[in-house]
Amino acid sequence: MIELIELYRATVVVTYPSNGLSGHPDHIRTHTLVRTALRAVPQPPLLYYIALSRSRLLAAQNRVRAALGPDAWVPPEEMSIDDCEVTTVIDITAHWRDKLRALSAHASQSDAA
Repeated sequence: MIELIELYRATVVVTYPSNGLSGHPDHIRTHTLVRTALRAVPQPPLLYYIALSRSRLLAAQNRVRAALGPDAWVPPEEMSIDDCEVTTVIDITAHWRDKLRALSAHASQSDAA
């Protein structure tokens, strides 16, 4: 991770919060590795955590359930944070299809399909 940060001269790094966002052990480990690497870099980049604002998550839940039915899986509200805690928003709309294709390429992410 240190080598990648230095190789790409990263000015910003985005990773999972300490709870892994969803509690997933791989996400928690990723958080730990990134934080450890940033402590070892002489001039660390800005650090941002993935976050789901409560209002946006609730809106997404409503859209998914309207389209796929009331039993469709949606991220639980516990994964969200209060809107006032969100400091930065990055619009990934243009890359959404790419993200879903990348996720669905992994057997452990079959729900992305």
